[in-house]
Amino acid sequence: MVVMMQRKEMRMVLPNGSAGFPFYTGLLLMSALLLARADNGFSQQPSFGAAVDQGIIEAKQINEASGLAASRLFPGVLYTHNDSGDRGRVFAINDQGALLATIVLNGVTIRDCEDIAAGIGPKERTAYLYLADIGDNNAEHTVSRIHRFPEPELQLSDRGRVIVLDTVETIAFTYPDGPRDAETLLADPVTGDLFIVSKREESCRLYRLPFPQKSGTVLTAEAAGVLPLTMAVGGDISADGGEILIKNYMTVFYWHRDMQQPVAQALTALPAVIPYALEPQGEAIAWREDGAGFYTLSEEAFNIEAHLYYYPRLPSLYSSSPASQAVELTLGPNEPNPFDQATTVSFTVPETMEVELSVYNEQGQRVALLFQQTAVPGLYRVIWQAGAYSPGRYQCRLQTPLRTLTHSMTLARER
Repeated sequence: MVVMMQRKEMRMVLPNGSAGFPFYTGLLLMSALLLARADNGFSQQPSFGAAVDQGIIEAKQINEASGLAASRLFPGVLYTHNDSGDRGRVFAINDQGALLATIVLNGVTIRDCEDIAAGIGPKERTAYLYLADIGDNNAEHTVSRIHRFPEPELQLSDRGRVIVLDTVETIAFTYPDGPRDAETLLADPVTGDLFIVSKREESCRLYRLPFPQKSGTVLTAEAAGVLPLTMAVGGDISADGGEILIKNYMTVFYWHRDMQQPVAQALTALPAVIPYALEPQGEAIAWREDGAGFYTLSEEAFNIEAHLYYYPRLPSLYSSSPASQAVELTLGPNEPNPFDQATTVSFTVPETMEVELSVYNEQGQRVALLFQQTAVPGLYRVIWQAGAYSPGRYQCRLQTPLRTLTHSMTLARER
């Protein structure tokens, strides 16, 4: 895996004021080490496709998006918020980046909001949002706060609504080892526990606020462990509780969690590293509500507009025939063809080899990477989710050391 980086576009201020090169080098070395270990079987790692640009965040109010969470009630709705300097408010957007509503948290004063999470709360059968006012660049504030409120009623047809919420609880807490700068909040949908990941240590620290978190008092978070990464800026736990993502500016880290495992225990495993397209000041990440992929969102930095990106999960690949029956290399046909949203591409591999399956447009540009790994003999089926692509003819290309195979397919969705 090749990581291309332009340091001039990142311009991050390091906690000790040191020059940027050693910091980036450290992140790259750590990423390379984790990739190597993941390739050698130390981590369970799903496959995700290349980033799909869902759209530009056009609402001028959203200029420093720092957190992201998917609604548990309304599929296709995402919540985000600005970094420090904004009022107590959260924005509801759709999965194309359009603003649906501004949710005003009445009576809430904000210092430096850095993340948002969706989860359960004190009232059963109620979906909650947790807005994490936990940023503290100089580690000088004794108390940090997380604001909890129920998800409001929304419609995907909404545009520019303003919703004022008066029922906002504030969870105030301190760290057991002194003030910390943090930008990552994880809400466990299984237990209701909240986890905060610190940012600036060489190995980020994990803290736990056990459920139920009381408001109206100052809690002390529990030290829950350390993580093999630095500069954590965002994270999320999938809605079923089985998968965890944490990112820094360079890398997305992935953990699988057995349902009987506490989150802190799951995070003691070495993470897998997921391919990620670098963003300017990219701090926000969230699973899609059904776990079919994840989103990332960046701030508007260096005169670059913020884009919402989606990384679709590549479904588990399976063999429907024994290896001995896969006697030749084949590709296709895809089913259905033509198709309007998604199609399944099949191929067979006769021996263990490196395989890359990609989709190209009529101009010969690769628009999607569907599969790239060492494949054992067998039959494989991969779904291409093409909802974000323009109708037209596409070429599916299977590249192997033996030869390259191609197959034409038609996306006929009406716009």
